Amino acid sequence: MNITPTDYFFNSTDGLSLYCAVYAARRQGGLPVLCLPGLTRNSRDFVTLAAHLSETHEVLAADLRGRADRLGSESRPLSSVDVRRRCMVAARCPSVSRVLVVGTSLGALMGMMMAAMKPERVAGVVLNDAGPEIDPAGLRRIAGYAGKLPPVGSWAEAAAQAKGVYGLALPG
Repeated sequence: MNITPTDYFFNSTDGLSLYCAVYAARRQGGLPVLCLPGLTRNSRDFVTLAAHLSETHEVLAADLRGRADRLGSESRPLSSVDVRRRCMVAARCPSVSRVLVVGTSLGALMGMMMAAMKPERVAGVVLNDAGPEIDPAGLRRIAGYAGKLPPVGSWAEAAAQAKGVYGLALPG
């Protein structure tokens, strides 16, 4: 199933324009779902999940600061406040008081933080690729490439770069 989200832009507390893909619910019934990507990923990671969940849930797939082509090369610190205060409440439905959060890696950690800080606003959190401990070796690996890779000019270059970065950790 191919569904097209509505592009929604909102301002962070310090004035930066941020992006959220909003997938309207085809039938009413469930709480809105807020999807948060990992450190080097973006809202497009949730296209397939949003197609499924938007049957009965409005799905808000947020980009984090500086993580999408639409946002340019912004390098301000990531902020869960942006997501919690703006996307969850302002995105298309100001009356939203609770959401379900689906987070991958950093997005999962942000979801846990949101639930701890505002439990009345978060009905539940699905944690993907995150846990109670962060392996220092994994952190060093991520720090070795995050924000340091050169741009690519073709799919072949992108595939080669991905294999170079992820090949040892994710063979095949």
